Amino acid sequence: MYQIIKINIYKNEVIHIGDSIGSDILGAKNCGIKSIWLKRNKINRTNESIENICIDLNEVKNFIETKI
Repeated sequence: MYQIIKINIYKNEVIHIGDSIGSDILGAKNCGIKSIWLKRNKINRTNESIENICIDLNEVKNFIETKI
């Protein structure tokens, strides 16, 4: 969050891409930032509902190009 403030951009201009639900996805959610879970071969073992899921970086690229 500090880095977003430091470079003077808004939270709605940021999307966090990560492969850890606990650190990346929930961290972004707690800061009010959109996120993409880079799932790869992982299983969601949490009770968290994850809105944006991609299996590889090509899918992340396509998601960003078409949905954002």
